[in-house]
Amino acid sequence: MLPVIAGPDGHDHTVVPMPVGSSATADLTRLRVAYYTDNGILPATSETVTASGGSADWRANCGPAVRDDLALGAGQAIETAMEGWQPPPL
Repeated sequence: MLPVIAGPDGHDHTVVPMPVGSSATADLTRLRVAYYTDNGILPATSETVTASGGSADWRANCGPAVRDDLALGAGQAIETAMEGWQPPPL
């Protein structure tokens, strides 16, 4: 399914054209996965925290290193993105 939905679609200018590799040859032990449930602006609901933690545990059992960690500057990136999503002035 991923090859069908991956890549530029002519509508979202933020999509980067990048080849999709085969998951069959991916070495999951070399992956690093980070997730967060509080972006410093709005914390996630308890249901989302539970689901994220369960998903992270499942991923960790598949091989990659998983940790709860908000990327440095993520709050600023979110604010910048929100500014970009504002409708143009009339």
